[in-house]
Amino acid sequence: MSKAHKGNLVHVKAVAALLTKNGTFSRISSEYGVSVHATPIEKLEDEAQTSIPIEIVVKNDEVENAKNAKKAIVSTVNKITPSQTKIVSDIDYFLMDKVPETLDTVEGIQYVVFKNTIVLFDVNEEDGEDFEDFEESGSVLDTADKALDSLREISSSLATKVISIPSKEQHGIEGPNGTTIRILLDSLKPGTVEVILHSNGKEQSPDEVYIHGYKAEVDQVEKDMHTIVSENKRFDETLKYKTTLAIPTSAVPRLIGKNGANLKKLRHDFGVKIDIADQKDSESATDKTSKSEVVISGIKWNADRAKIAIAEAAKKLADDTLVRIRIEAEYHRRIIGPNFSTINRLQDKYNVRIGFPSEGKSDSTDAKRNEVTIRGPSKGVSKAEEELNELYKFEKENGHKTTLHVPTKAIARVIGRNGETIRDIADSTGVDYRFKRDREQEDETGNAEIELTGSRTALKEASEKIKEIVSEVENTVTITVNVPPKYHRDLVGPSGSVMRGIISKAGGDSLSTQQYSRLLRIPHEGSDSDEVVCQGNLKIVESIVEQIKQLVAEKEATVTEKYDLAKEKHKLVVGPGGSVRSQLQEEFGVQIHIPRPNEPSTDIKLVGLPEKISALRAKLDELTKDNWSRSIDVPEAFHAWVSERGAILKRLRTEVGVDVTHGNLTRKATNLSNAAIPAPPANAVPEDETSSKFTTTEFVVSGSEKSIPWRFIGEESAAKKAESMIVEQLNKAQNVTHVAWFYSPKASSDFPKIVGPQGSRINKIRKSTGAFITVPRANEAHHDFIYLAGTEESLQKAQEAFAKLL
Repeated sequence: MSKAHKGNLVHVKAVAALLTKNGTFSRISSEYGVSVHATPIEKLEDEAQTSIPIEIVVKNDEVENAKNAKKAIVSTVNKITPSQTKIVSDIDYFLMDKVPETLDTVEGIQYVVFKNTIVLFDVNEEDGEDFEDFEESGSVLDTADKALDSLREISSSLATKVISIPSKEQHGIEGPNGTTIRILLDSLKPGTVEVILHSNGKEQSPDEVYIHGYKAEVDQVEKDMHTIVSENKRFDETLKYKTTLAIPTSAVPRLIGKNGANLKKLRHDFGVKIDIADQKDSESATDKTSKSEVVISGIKWNADRAKIAIAEAAKKLADDTLVRIRIEAEYHRRIIGPNFSTINRLQDKYNVRIGFPSEGKSDSTDAKRNEVTIRGPSKGVSKAEEELNELYKFEKENGHKTTLHVPTKAIARVIGRNGETIRDIADSTGVDYRFKRDREQEDETGNAEIELTGSRTALKEASEKIKEIVSEVENTVTITVNVPPKYHRDLVGPSGSVMRGIISKAGGDSLSTQQYSRLLRIPHEGSDSDEVVCQGNLKIVESIVEQIKQLVAEKEATVTEKYDLAKEKHKLVVGPGGSVRSQLQEEFGVQIHIPRPNEPSTDIKLVGLPEKISALRAKLDELTKDNWSRSIDVPEAFHAWVSERGAILKRLRTEVGVDVTHGNLTRKATNLSNAAIPAPPANAVPEDETSSKFTTTEFVVSGSEKSIPWRFIGEESAAKKAESMIVEQLNKAQNVTHVAWFYSPKASSDFPKIVGPQGSRINKIRKSTGAFITVPRANEAHHDFIYLAGTEESLQKAQEAFAKLL
């Protein structure tokens, strides 16, 4: 992209950021079936970044998609000209997070925010065929720029101060675990000031503090810091300062919290020591006038603010009130409301906790079962009590009842496991329920009675849910299918996939877990039983049985055939994570068994119906046909030089548009490319080990005589060009007569000088000398040597080039 718009790099970087932000690259990826990887905004902000690569990744057989995607990107970039943008650089970086809320209300504007600038876009919808430069304008830019005036006004109220405070005293400002500076900033409005200790805003500065933000807050921070420094000098030892306060004894247990949790949090948040007198006595104290002393010691700034926080918490806890009101248990469910909606509303409204007795507690007395508690601030408790009594009165006057007659065979399903089903119905509708069981009457009529109590709407909803369950039970059938055990595994499928598919096709996905599990029950592996039991809704079960019979019929007609395929092409049938094989099996209904990589067999087994296997064979022929147009064999001894440790593969892909494969020797090729450089001779290190040394020896070809295939995938012209490049590399490698090792005692500083920015210098030396040059990574063996190979003349030139750079 960097060549677009006549090389206007600033503009093109902004366009790249915009297309990432507004989802254009993602849309193009989806539309053309490619994967577009754009330069991230962090790199676009870097002024040293002079290229803006856009990588388009496609499958080997979808190169045309990449061309279309590139054309779409070019067209989109063409539409956004410099005249359609405006760069705003007079907004303080401190306010950049407010830009979205300011500009999102401006119609027709798009924008990107960098660290110190904002780029506004007035984007039109014209298409272009190539990168061009237009001269257009848009009034919306002025509107958006004007909208930023509010931030410019705020900018005028910002201030920056760099104050001098010795580094040692800044540690006191930071406080234990950063508590002091955190307390200071928490006392101000969030997002109004930025503080950096040991800094002047441009670089680290041990004895300075950088403060930037709203003027009032900046002044306040400066004032508070001087106060903290002054107080720390006065109380130079943390525990020399102590302050006390008296709080109601009744509030002490909750101030401390369970296992001291609340007290530990206060100590951690404020970085102080807190001691409370008479803790044991306070736990049983009921005298509202009784007081307990709290002693706080530590940094004065922290201790004084901890004192304020404790006083406020104690005041709130001291006002905590508990009342008990009598409401008969039969009204509890309706007062609570569906899914606790009514009670949650009261608790949120009045900031209280309302407790109802738990159901089913056998040790509860009548008084306890009918007791409701309200706890919280006295005013909130009073209001909640008043409203709760009104609800109680309403429910007593407006309760309605209805009785349902349920077939005895459906009672167990209505109740559910441990009563879960009926409780779910009651909770979701807000009704109360009671079973009126009479065994003699049930035997006579075949029905049991359920009494429901609640509002008319709730009664109707609950009745419908119960009747729905009854209808399901009455329409439930059980059918047993005899299936030979050898086909049971086929019914289940990998991880149960076939069984799930059968149930889904029959329409059983929406059933409850319990109902779903009954639809298709297959004997466990190793069982002698051939009975497959299906239980559930008549229509669903009939569909499942039909599918089972069809699957068994297909299995009995199934044959096994072999498909011979070269070992290196097996991966084409497997695909990433087995995706291709899974797709083929699903599409053709044939099982595909592929030998493991370490097995010598090249035969793939196809298991299925003959006509389906025949169709699959045609697909496999198409899928595994050779996709490379040219090939060359490179001896193993020269592979690392020819591949430039893998770098040339990337060049072929990006510059020529050709991918390279090595067949079934890919792993071997990768290992050769990534191998460490040869060990240098003993005399390669100078005796004093303080100076560099260039050691040259004659090269003798050694190692395996085997070759690595280089197969070029791409358009014929591109493949021919790639082949020519590799032939040239191989000829150069075969003409190597000498190898050399360049040693430096300061490799970590010298080698980057030789390599240059993004390898620019080392590539220039390679090109000018014709030598192969390998610079090991810092974590590789012999990383203090650079390894070279070439003619004696080329190595001499490389040595001279190294000397000039160092």
